[in-house]
Amino acid sequence: PVEETLITPRLGLQGVGLYGAQHYLERHGAPARLEELRDHLLLGYSEGSASLAEAQWLQAVASEARYAMHSDSPRALLDACIAGQGLAVLPHFVEERYPALRRLTLPSAPPPREVWAVVHQDLHRVPRIQAVLTFLVELFAREASLLRAGLSGAP
Repeated sequence: PVEETLITPRLGLQGVGLYGAQHYLERHGAPARLEELRDHLLLGYSEGSASLAEAQWLQAVASEARYAMHSDSPRALLDACIAGQGLAVLPHFVEERYPALRRLTLPSAPPPREVWAVVHQDLHRVPRIQAVLTFLVELFAREASLLRAGLSGAP
């Protein structure tokens, strides 16, 4: 984020990958090549999230694929993926919480998501805002291995 009136501390990177529910993959097979994505239903981001790196990656590698849904809600994409509605780009930490999801191994992977805190400069010194920022920085440091899972060089 770039704007003079905003304070934007970078919290870290979040690894993401293409996932499918085990029962979806049993019915449709797991794509091994990018070209095979056109034979699958995808769960993608709406136009409002088209600037996300993972949304751009999915559009670039699967421009001919059919989409079962588009959403700006990561939770809606997760729920649809768990329900077997298609393949979705999701954070790697879902593997630990949702064992029915499988990360697909493809020749190309989506880039990690950069996570930033964004605060207007007029609010930056407010104690409760400082408390939240401190909490987020500490949380991302404490959970770095989980958030960065799947990234090369990740702890």
